[in-house]
Amino acid sequence: MLRNLLTESDLRAYIPNIDLVQWTGTSDYSAQIEAAEREVRDDLYSVMGLKSSALRPELTLNAGTSSITSSTTSDSVEDAADRKRLVCNVTAFSGTSHTVTLQGSNDESTWVTVTTLTITETGIETALLPAQFVYYKATVAVSSGAMTANIYLTETIYDTLFAYKTLAIILQALIKTDGDQWSIKASYFHTMYEKKLATYKMFYDANLDGEVDSGELVSNTIIKYNK
Repeated sequence: MLRNLLTESDLRAYIPNIDLVQWTGTSDYSAQIEAAEREVRDDLYSVMGLKSSALRPELTLNAGTSSITSSTTSDSVEDAADRKRLVCNVTAFSGTSHTVTLQGSNDESTWVTVTTLTITETGIETALLPAQFVYYKATVAVSSGAMTANIYLTETIYDTLFAYKTLAIILQALIKTDGDQWSIKASYFHTMYEKKLATYKMFYDANLDGEVDSGELVSNTIIKYNK
């Protein structure tokens, strides 16, 4: 299922002073992020014929179907899609803080710590992986209290699409005249979005079995996209 994990912190990686160009009467960019998500979903389907339900298949480490009350480690899982983002969607939380530690291995024998999330409330916590491995497992450390969370790995190509589209929408609304600084910047991110969309390579779970199977990597380096 295609989920938009973009945050305002991600936008600052492209424009560090993004807060200075906030729309009048708004305190964040949630509306623009949501609008970008709709447009990206529409473009992927109308231009590429890709359904959101089959995009961004997740590699589940913990399904989040039961409460975790003590430290636990997931079974190791193999990643065939070179996923680069860890996501922890916390739906129930009690206590002060818990940690989610992701470990990686290329042989299921020698394990190294990849990244760690500190959880203090419900909501989504996420981190980009500094390195990729063939196998992964997650350890949830709960000292007191409990936590229910869906923990998984996911692809990052969509983050770039969402970011480019969101920034184009934000800057487009600031244009006063053709050729001004906002017009130039909006055009830049729009062009970058088109290029990324025109040369996509992503996994498509065509049979909706939740697994990345042979032949489910789709790509395009020919299509010209204009909007």
